Amino acid sequence: AAGCTTGRTSPYHPDRPNEKKEGVLHYEEYRSLHPRFRWRAVYEKGFRGRQMAQQINAYMEQAEPVDHELIVKSAWVLRSEEINELSNAQLEWVAQELLNEARLQRQLAAQELQIAEEIKNDKSQWKNNGMRAHRTRPHRHRASGATFRADRYTELSFQITDYLNRRNEDTLNENSE
Repeated sequence: AAGCTTGRTSPYHPDRPNEKKEGVLHYEEYRSLHPRFRWRAVYEKGFRGRQMAQQINAYMEQAEPVDHELIVKSAWVLRSEEINELSNAQLEWVAQELLNEARLQRQLAAQELQIAEEIKNDKSQWKNNGMRAHRTRPHRHRASGATFRADRYTELSFQITDYLNRRNEDTLNENSE
């Protein structure tokens, strides 16, 4: 494969261009028009899964405060082989935790809505300047980020429980065979 540059991990060893250093992360060359973005970070399988497993253990042992946004962002990008790194207990804990947090966020949203209503009903703030009051009413969907977050958390929680059910069905099927 003379002149083939894709998949090289180093341009400096012509005889062994594909040799990887030990470790989780390595960089690989791939075809791209832009010379600066020609090297792509390549992770071993399950890397983020392992990382997330450690993180969730820390949360479960209450070693650090739970960052729900981080959980959501990490969970969206996990691939199947990475999710396999997480145990059933961990996933169940995450689903439950997300549901609790969603409940909390909904309470917050209700409070925010109440405050917004009070402000809206308090007409004195508009100082009676004509159309102004009509034009500047707060946007319907912009009222609360809390409801949005709550929806995201519940959705992800349901997805996780769904996945767990499927996983358990698979193990049951394997055991019956």
